[in-house]
Amino acid sequence: MYAEGEKGEPYNYENSEGEQIRAYTIKKYSLFIKIKGQSTAIKLLDLSSLEEATPTIEFAGDLNGDGVIDFLINTTYNYNMSRPTLYMSENKSGTINIKAVAALTSLGC
Repeated sequence: MYAEGEKGEPYNYENSEGEQIRAYTIKKYSLFIKIKGQSTAIKLLDLSSLEEATPTIEFAGDLNGDGVIDFLINTTYNYNMSRPTLYMSENKSGTINIKAVAALTSLGC
């Protein structure tokens, strides 16, 4: 699994200890997974920008019993949002595909 993106404009914020932190926005963020034996990577996520947030893998395991890993990824792009997204695998004629099948978006503190 790997991600690509472009470094955007810098911004400053204060962390929970009161320290000033300099960070950068990320533009054109994409998350990919490369499957062994397949020539093309699968794009799992494509976001125009990340705003003080980074997608994270919350769970990985074979939920549907097909021998291929499935994922629960928090596909957030904003600090004030959570969006767990379930990605399920399928194996059709020897070609593995992984796609989002469900998501729940919640906003606020």
